[in-house]
Amino acid sequence: MRFHESAGILEVYRPVEVDVSGGRLFLMLGFDVSEVSGIVSKITRLIAVNAFIVYILGLLALIAAVNRLTEPLENLAEGIKDLGLGRVPSPVPVRGYDEVGALSSNFNKMIEDLGRYREEVERYQKHLEEMVRDRTEALNLANSELLRINASLKEANAKLLELDKLKSNFLGIATHELKTPLSVVGGYLDSLRDGFAGDLNEVQDGIVGEALSSCHRMEALISDMLDLTKIEAGKMPMEIRRFPVIGCVQKVGGQMIPLLQKKKLTLDIQEGGMEVEALCDEDRIIQVLVNLISNAIKFTPSGGKITVSARGGTRQGPSSVQVTVSDTGIGISHQDLPHIFDEFAQVGEPGKVEGTGLGLAICRRIVHAHGGEIWAESKLGQGTTFHFTLPLA
Repeated sequence: MRFHESAGILEVYRPVEVDVSGGRLFLMLGFDVSEVSGIVSKITRLIAVNAFIVYILGLLALIAAVNRLTEPLENLAEGIKDLGLGRVPSPVPVRGYDEVGALSSNFNKMIEDLGRYREEVERYQKHLEEMVRDRTEALNLANSELLRINASLKEANAKLLELDKLKSNFLGIATHELKTPLSVVGGYLDSLRDGFAGDLNEVQDGIVGEALSSCHRMEALISDMLDLTKIEAGKMPMEIRRFPVIGCVQKVGGQMIPLLQKKKLTLDIQEGGMEVEALCDEDRIIQVLVNLISNAIKFTPSGGKITVSARGGTRQGPSSVQVTVSDTGIGISHQDLPHIFDEFAQVGEPGKVEGTGLGLAICRRIVHAHGGEIWAESKLGQGTTFHFTLPLA
């Protein structure tokens, strides 16, 4: 099929299947296309108008849709801005059930939860403020009470210091005043035993001997109390010089011979390590050794042994010497051991142990005055060991 347009006429050719001698037969049709062109033009204009109308309607619909989306989003943006500034925004309107509507609903729920949480936080904050106020008032009251107690303690401490001073003064005066008449009594008793008033029979001699023994114990007590009060008052004179440890130990060993022989005890002085010179007051260290060895003699059964030794390099360092006095006596119980250096402390059965209970307390104070330490180790039935340290020259 063929087409041909000429002078507004559309010609259509189509061959016809008919045998014709000498050629081919065609069927030709002609159409006036002017009317078709008019119709096409009308249709084209109509399509253009409809397309414009559809465009306008689509634009209006788009504007409406944009407005419908923009307003909720602007409300959400304002709400988020308020949240960023720390304010609780008002709920936004929910329009429709689309994604924006769901977002608005969730935003409103978040605002509701936030408001509830904020109320809870405010209530809790108020509760905390009340607790802080109550605790502050309680602390102020406690502080006032502590200040009052502290003032009372200071006053009581001042009174205790005054009483302690009065006690020391009283002990010093009392012991000093007692020492003179006691010496006179002791002198008369010695004179009686020497036959000043005539010969004494056995009973009288025994009575005078017991009285004289009691005087000697009383003199020892008075001397100990005088020493203690002097040490407490810081008035005990001390002459610190270089003395060999062996010299102090040998002097005390010589003094203890009668007591050792009376109880049939052995004194073993291990001179190794005692050749060092210590910085000390010789008389006071002799007093310490006399107390320690006397106690060892007192609590060691007949046939026992007392050992005195020394070694350099103690737990106070290499510039000190440690003197040790050990015995094979009855020992000290675990309960009594921490209290043996207390004033008037005594171990053993009450009433069966002679002594003032001040000897070890005086020893501790003398050793501490030299800058040393003193301690004891003991077990019941296994003897006792005393150690004390002195600085080396």
